[in-house]
Amino acid sequence: MTYGVIFGGNSPNSIKIFKIQKKIIRIITNLRNGDSYRNILKTMKILHFYSQYIYIFSLLIHTVDNRHLFITNQAIHNINTRSNLKFHIPNSNLTKYQKGEYYSGI
Repeated sequence: MTYGVIFGGNSPNSIKIFKIQKKIIRIITNLRNGDSYRNILKTMKILHFYSQYIYIFSLLIHTVDNRHLFITNQAIHNINTRSNLKFHIPNSNLTKYQKGEYYSGI
C-alpha cells in the first residue's frame, strides 16, 4: 500500500484502498462497524492511507532516495542565491504532470 501511495494516491480508486484498509484493520483487531479504529491505528503505529498521502511521507522518502534524478537550481544558473541548492521546479502546464511524483516531490 505504501508503494502505491506515491503513484496512485491522488486517483479516484484511492477511496477503495482506504475502505479496504479499514476492513483489514477491523478484521485483525475484531472491531465492530460502529467502533472507531483511529485509536487502534495509533497503538499499532500505522498511518491510514490518507495520512500517508496528505503528509506526503511516502513521496518525501521517494524524493530523498532518488535525489540523483532531480536538478538543482545551481545546475541551471551560476548565480549565487539563497535557493541555489534547492531542486529546480520544471515548467509545466499539464495538471497530470504536476500531480505526478516527480513534480510533487519537489
